[in-house]
Amino acid sequence: MKSFCGMLFVGLAVCSAAPEARASHTLGYLFDETGVTATADGSAAAIAPMLFLEGGNGLSSDLHGEPGSGVSGLPGDRALDLTSTSGMGMSGGGRGRHAMAPNGFNADFDAIDSSTAFTIAGWFKTDSTEQIGMNAVLVSNAPLLSFGPQGGFVLQGGNTPGSLSLGVNTAALSNVNRVQSSPAFGATESWVNFAVTYDGTQTTNNVRFFRGTPDSPLVLTDTLTLNAGVVGENNFPLIIGNTEANLNGFDGFLDNIRIWNEVIPLSALRTIGETDVVPEPCTLALLLAASGVGVVIVARKKRQCN
Repeated sequence: MKSFCGMLFVGLAVCSAAPEARASHTLGYLFDETGVTATADGSAAAIAPMLFLEGGNGLSSDLHGEPGSGVSGLPGDRALDLTSTSGMGMSGGGRGRHAMAPNGFNADFDAIDSSTAFTIAGWFKTDSTEQIGMNAVLVSNAPLLSFGPQGGFVLQGGNTPGSLSLGVNTAALSNVNRVQSSPAFGATESWVNFAVTYDGTQTTNNVRFFRGTPDSPLVLTDTLTLNAGVVGENNFPLIIGNTEANLNGFDGFLDNIRIWNEVIPLSALRTIGETDVVPEPCTLALLLAASGVGVVIVARKKRQCN
C-alpha cells in the first residue's frame, strides 16, 4: 500500500537563515529574480552572476520565466526560460539563448578545477513532446569541440532519447571520457529532478545518475564507470542551457541548478529536491514576499515517501 506524507504550515515574510541544504553547495542559481542576470549563491571563492546571452555572446533580454514558472509553482518562484531555442540540442540546430558565468567566453570557472569529485543537480522541463537528448546541454564547463586534452565537465542529453550523458575532461561533441545513462529521463512537458555524482578517486562504478519528479523523490537509475581521474583545469566558463557556439541548446525550462565539489549522498539530494517543490517556511516566506503576500497558510503537496 502506498504511503504519503503531508504537512500544513504557516509561512511568514520573516526569515533568519536559509536551509542548510541550500547553503552548502559550491555554486547555485535559482533564477527567481528578474533582469538580464541570475544571482549566484554558494561557497565558491569567486561567485558571479549568470549573464543571459544570445548566440555570439550578445546580452539577451530577461530569460526569467513568468511568476510561478519555477518547479514549486509558487508566485515568487521563477525558472530559466529557454523555450525560444529552435529545437532540442542538435535535432533543431539548438540555436537559442543561454546563461554564462562568470563573465563571457574568456572567464574561467574554476570552482571544481582539480577536484577529485563533484555533484550536479537541478530540474528541467521540456518545451514540447521531444525528449531530452541530441547533446542538449544542461550544465557545461567544456568547449564544443576537443583539440587535445580538456579539463572540466559537461552534463547533457545523450544519444538515446531520454538519456543523460556525463563527460569529464572532454568536450561537448567528444565521445572521450563519457558515460550515458539509461533512458530514464524522458518525461516531457513536466518537471524532472536530475542529479549526477562523479568520484574521481574510484576507477569503477564511480558515476551515479538519479531521477525524481515533483511527486516522487530521487531514485538511483544508473551506476556506471568513468575512469577520468581528477577534474582537469581549463580556462572555460560555466554555461547553462547551451554551448559557447550556440549549437546544443536545451529547449525548455531549467531551475535550481546546483554544483558541489564533492559527492553528495542521495539522502541530502532528496531533501534538497523536496525543499525545491515545497520550500521550508523560511524560503516560502521570501517567495511570497516577492509577490506581495505577507502571511499565508499553504498545504504541502502530497508526495510519495519511501
